[in-house]
Formats: sequence, structure tokens, C-alpha cells
Amino acid sequence: MDAAINALKENKLDQAIDILNSLELSDADNPQFWNIRAATASRLQQFDKAASYLEKALSLKKDDVTFLQNLAVCYKSLKNYTEAEHLLKKAIKIEPNNLASWRNLGNLYYAQRKKKAAIAAFKQAVELGETSIHFLYEIALDYVNQDNFEKSIGYYQKILKQEPDNERILFELTSVYLRIRKIKAGIDFLTNLKQTANKQALYEVFIANLRLGQKNWQHYQDDLQTILQDLKAQLAIPNAIPRISAFMSLLYINDNKLNLEIAKRFSAYKPDKIYQHKFNKRDKNKKLRVGFVSDDFRNHPVAHLCKRLFECLNAENIETYIYGHSADENNLYHAYVKKTATQYRHVLNLTYEQVADIIYQDKIDILIDMKGQTTNTIMPMFAHRPAPVQIAYLGYPSTTGADYLDYIIVDKTVAPIAHQQYFTEKFIYLPNCYQVNDDQQKISNKIVKRADYGLDDNQFVYCCFNNPYKIEPKVFKIWMNILKSVPNSVLWLIETDKEEQNSLRQNALKFGIDDKRIIFTHLEEKDKHLRRLQLADLFLDTYIVGAHTTTSDSLWAGVPILTCTGDRFVSRVCTSLLLTQGLSELVTTDLDAYQQKAIDYGQNPKKVKTIKNKIKQNNKLMPLYNTTLYAKDFSRALHMAWERYCDGLAPDILYVERSNK
Repeated sequence: MDAAINALKENKLDQAIDILNSLELSDADNPQFWNIRAATASRLQQFDKAASYLEKALSLKKDDVTFLQNLAVCYKSLKNYTEAEHLLKKAIKIEPNNLASWRNLGNLYYAQRKKKAAIAAFKQAVELGETSIHFLYEIALDYVNQDNFEKSIGYYQKILKQEPDNERILFELTSVYLRIRKIKAGIDFLTNLKQTANKQALYEVFIANLRLGQKNWQHYQDDLQTILQDLKAQLAIPNAIPRISAFMSLLYINDNKLNLEIAKRFSAYKPDKIYQHKFNKRDKNKKLRVGFVSDDFRNHPVAHLCKRLFECLNAENIETYIYGHSADENNLYHAYVKKTATQYRHVLNLTYEQVADIIYQDKIDILIDMKGQTTNTIMPMFAHRPAPVQIAYLGYPSTTGADYLDYIIVDKTVAPIAHQQYFTEKFIYLPNCYQVNDDQQKISNKIVKRADYGLDDNQFVYCCFNNPYKIEPKVFKIWMNILKSVPNSVLWLIETDKEEQNSLRQNALKFGIDDKRIIFTHLEEKDKHLRRLQLADLFLDTYIVGAHTTTSDSLWAGVPILTCTGDRFVSRVCTSLLLTQGLSELVTTDLDAYQQKAIDYGQNPKKVKTIKNKIKQNNKLMPLYNTTLYAKDFSRALHMAWERYCDGLAPDILYVERSNK
């Protein structure tokens, strides 16, 4: 028997078979003989034979865990998944802490694309000592998909301790640290791990990425240069993936052309299966079935904006199908969208192909991606072409770079026609602002006082409730100049990581501003947030990446927001919203004018009161907060794209005419 085992180890399969044949008469009652025979057959891909040998082994030694595991592996190879699962569960019942059983069960579920069950088995295996990078990665990714970023970190770290030069894991872990604002922890971990790595220069890029988000800005220009040089080097290599995400590049790479090239690299995806569609002119007037794909149908800025869109589209004779992939379905926004849409499908933990197949079977005419290049996107699923017309919308204020998205919904302010060259998608121009709004959004009627938030009634309160990641040194310097010129003023910000807050306070001191004039406030439920927002005098927009949903919030609450129009979609949204509401006096085109106007308002509070009255009036008269009108325009946009498809024409720039009805 030992000779057969040694031959098998040396992959001398013919020799092993000869030895086993010679032993069959003498060892037929030995279960291990049949197990070795099965192993030899498996090496030869003869899984039917291997299974029959293992069944003989089990008939001689019932409930042997190793034999059960090996037979399950054979059945998995034969795609007899049901029997394989039964055997592994039996093995686990006999020995609950057997690592190999949990490993095999996880792989079995993964082969069947039963992701949730696979992850549960992977976790059990890891607890028992499994170090497989595949297992660790799938668990980390699952936590990311659940927005449980804290738990994903430990699994990413375990992978990097095995493979410190694993670029994909370095990229994803850096993204997680940035997402949850654990900047210092990320820098410390990468700095220590760098000593064990071969590609130490690689670490400098990711550490620079993290330092840029740290808010002390000590190395800001050097870090920007490190990232830019590395980016250009990566783009010079065909198909190489940049080491800064497309999303973060919007903040640090203020260049439309480079943003496009980065987006193209991240969107590239070539699926095995692409669905085919046949256009028919007779379908031009059909009732459209439109699908929306996102994991943001929850307490998220996208849902805050589009909450009422689907019911209004239904009123326009459009069937709305929601394909949600969020782990968080226990919230009022999700419940409202689910209730008002025609159909809701939960597609979390499915593969791109599985999601695409569901959409194709639903016979969707137009499919809309609402995530773009943001966290937890499943945008590559669109490469399967499950719908004839595919559109980018709302969730990502730039080109997706995807050649499988035909159009992007824009307006003439956020995307001037000269910018079409920086988009892979063709523009569909809405007549007013591209951004939908909820015209029934509630504002709490709770009585609030400035003192509740550490503010003084006699102060002029500038605020910025944009996500703190948007604050960069140029705009912060301008804010400090404003505070210096308006002595009885404060800057009210959303709180972030304590270290970042301390860095911002230290930066204020460097500009000669008392750090007590920087006041941080906690996150609130939306209706309460809108109510406290009314305590502010003037909202100061950020510059490179500006206010989007926060502009809608500010104006809805009746608070003026001052902006400086940038050169890219991501820095022009606030301008679009203000112009739509007839508030051009709050739009500037250079930072000097932005600073001077902010100072002027601070020194002349009566001007702010006049604008607040105008905002209150215009919110009733202008189109921004008219969701019904917006849905009519949006419906016409969809029909124009559909009619063009039915005529057999390629996507092209489309203009929806203004309507006052």
C-alpha cells in the first residue's frame, strides 16, 4: 500500500494503478485501499470511478469523516451538489470543528454561487485556522458590501501579512480606511507592513492617498505629486489599473481628461455572456419598463433625492423596477421606494450574470445605473447588456468611462456641450436641473436654539455640511480669510474623525483664527438636520468637489448657499441648482469673488435676510422642488432615448424641451 501512496505522491499514476490492481484481492476489505484508489481516479478526472471507490470505503468504515469529505469533492466535480452538501453536513455533524469539512462546504456553495451560504462556511473555516486568501478576501468583500467596513479591515490585513505586495488588496484596504476616515490607523498599518514588502514604492502611493485625507496637509503638494506621477505611469501601461480610485480622483485630479481615462480603466469589463436585443419601430409607443440599479435605496443622499421619483414616473405610465443590492433594508426610505415602485427585486450577493439574467427576464426596456464608480457598485453587470438602452444617472457626477452605458442624464450647467468629449456616454439634457428632489421632504417642527449646538445668537454662522472629505486646503484657507474679515463669525461643520477635527483646528490656528470658532456638530436624522440647518446664516460650498444633495437640503431649509463654479460636473452641481431656483447672486466664477461675497454677506446680515425671503418664495414658484414636473421631463427623456433605439439609431445627444405644465 505504501508503494502505491508514494507513486501517487510522485504523480506516477500508471505505476500507482498497477500496484493497486495487484493488491485488490488481498486488500479489498481495507477501506484505505479504496480511498487511495479513489484518489488515483480523481487525479485522472475519473470522478464516477472515484465516487464508486469511496462508496466502497464508506461501506467498510461507516461515517469516516475523511471519506465523506473526499466523496463530497467527487460529487461536486460531478455537479451532484445536493449529495455533496448532504455528505459534508454529515461530516460536520460528526466532527463540528473539522476545518476541511467547512473548507469544502464553503467551496461547494461558492461553486453554486450561493454567496451567503459560502461566506458563512468561509467564516467557520477561518475561525478554525483557515488561511486561504480566497476565503479571507470573500469575507472582507462581503463586509464591505454590507457597509461593515470596520470588520473588513482585519481580513484585508491578514491577506497582506501573507502577501504584502498584493496591489489589489492594498488598494481596497486603503479605500476602506478612507471610507471610514480611519486615516492614522491606515497610515500606521501600511508604514509598518512596508518594511516586509518588496514593492516599497507601491506603499508610498497608498500612504500618500491616505495622507491627503488626513487634513493636516503638511505633505499635501508632495503627496499630490506622488499620486499624479504614479497615475501617469499607470495610464502609460495598457490596461493597468490606477492606484487611486475613479471616485477619489475627482477630489485630487482636477482634470476632465484624466478623470475620463481613470474611469475607463475601472469600468473595463468583458463578460462571457452578452444579451442580444432586436429593435422594432412598432415598439416606439409601448409602455416603458424602466429598471433602476443601486444599493442606495436607504438612508443615503441618493434616496433622499429620488424618494418620490418612482411614484411620479408611475403616474407618467412608466413601470419602475428597482434592483436593490443594499444590506440595509430596514429604513423608511427603502420602505417607501419599495412601496411606490412597480416591482422591487433584492439582488444582494448575486453575481453580475445572475443579476443581468433577472433583469433580462423582466424584459426591461431601459436600465439605469445610479451608482457609477462609487463604493459597492455593480456597474460592470451592465456590460452583459441586459436591457436595450442603458443610462447613467444621479449617483456619480462624472463620466463612468463605461462603453456599455449609452447615455448620462445631465443639464446644460453641469455638462456644457464642450464637455461631451470627456464622457463615454452621450448627454441627455433635461431642461432644468438634472438632479431630482423630494418636494414633500419633512422638516422637523421641533423648537431648536443655537445654544443647543454651541452657537451664539449674536454670531454670524457660516456652515458647510458637505461630507468632510471634500474640504481641501485651498478652500479652507479662503474660509479662514472670511472668518478673519468677519470677526463675530464661526464656521459650523459636520463632525468627522477626532484626529481630522484636531487637524482642522490646528490649521485654523496657523491662519490666526481661534480654533473655538470651528464648531463641529453630529449627524442627525434628516428632518432634524433640516431643522437645525435653519440656524445657519450662510452655507459655504466646497470647491473641487461641491455640494450636491446638501445644496438641495440648504435651499429646502431656506438657507442660502454660496458657490464657486468649477470646470467639471462634480464642481458645477450647486451652480445648476441655484440657477434653476433663480438665485444667480449666489453663484461666483472665481475664488476671489467667492471670498469677497462671503465676507460681504457676513458684514451685512440684512442682505442674507433678503435672500432667505427670496429662497422661501422661489421654492414655491421655481421648478427645482416640483417632483411631478421633473418626472414629466424625465419621462420624455426616456421616451426620446427609446424612440431613437427603436429607429435603429445609435445613441446621440438629446435635448428635452422645457415644459411649464
